[in-house]
Amino acid sequence: MTLDELVDVWLFLLFKTGAYRLVTGLNNAEVYLADDLLKPDYVGFHFNKISLNEKDKLIKRIYLMLEKDKTFALLSKDWQQSLLDRNQKMQQLTHEGDLHFILQNIPELRHLEGYYLRSITINLFNSTVSMSFNCDGMQVISHKNFITGYL
Repeated sequence: MTLDELVDVWLFLLFKTGAYRLVTGLNNAEVYLADDLLKPDYVGFHFNKISLNEKDKLIKRIYLMLEKDKTFALLSKDWQQSLLDRNQKMQQLTHEGDLHFILQNIPELRHLEGYYLRSITINLFNSTVSMSFNCDGMQVISHKNFITGYL
């Protein structure tokens, strides 16, 4: 099993199922074994099918619902404004091309000379990529900045 084989599974999970965050530990078997994820029956049983478009709508509804929750008033004015600003700016959850690019380059990042990619997390809720390397801890960047910084 190679990382290249998993790219299609990761894309399927983010585009076609309810998964909104992909956490991949490259040193160990954290939640799902990689070999299991290569089995269509296993994936079909453990992950509900929801399109990226539907997840996009769901996440936006959740954020709007939080604004109306009575607990929202307990937040500081700065936090309230930050959430309101984020909700207004949220146009598209993420760009499909960005996700393809990110996932297809994980194998290359894993084999950079002098570096060791330990784990990667792709989060659709806040459109970020978090990467942990052996040398300098964790790096967190937006999907868009991953693309522009990589090219």
